[in-house]
Amino acid sequence: ASGVENGLRSVWFNGVNGIAGGDSQTILYSTDAGASWQISQTDFFGGGFPGAHMLSPSIGFVAGQNSIFQPLMEATTDGGASWDPHAFYFDESEGGGTDVFFFDQNTGVVSGTVFDGRGAIARTTDAGVSWSTLFFDQFLQALHFPQPTSGFAVGSGGRISHSTDTGITWTDQTSGTSANLNDISFASDALRGIAVGESG
Repeated sequence: ASGVENGLRSVWFNGVNGIAGGDSQTILYSTDAGASWQISQTDFFGGGFPGAHMLSPSIGFVAGQNSIFQPLMEATTDGGASWDPHAFYFDESEGGGTDVFFFDQNTGVVSGTVFDGRGAIARTTDAGVSWSTLFFDQFLQALHFPQPTSGFAVGSGGRISHSTDTGITWTDQTSGTSANLNDISFASDALRGIAVGESG
């Protein structure tokens, strides 16, 4: 039982502690491997969190969009009970975050979409106070770093991009499909992974 009626879009666990993000800027947290859930926040006007990441059992992040069309990242240091919001722009452009991954409490990346049709990856090294943004010609839907020196981002048109420097730079890869890709996950060796998308 989630205790909410909003759509839930993301989930991540670290041990028995987990978080889930959803529409209307909903955030839930669990301390018992999902047997029960508590509501951190819900029922804001607009926005939502399609991205979530738990760096440790106590430190976690969600990413999405707030009520005024800004990308929004929120961070917790108490396992999801309370959250610190960080709204920003993709280099002065409105849009929304689609996924989030942090390497430590200060350094992380948020993938996203910009209202003019581009994709974006924003990177912070000061826990979300400031961001630097790279733009892509297609929406980006998800990212995953099995290792700091090997990370992947996927998006529309079959896009797969690879980073070897914690998300500072990205190189496109040939995916073999033009279908939109919605998520990606790799094993810890950064060699074996899967990407999933539309049309099966």
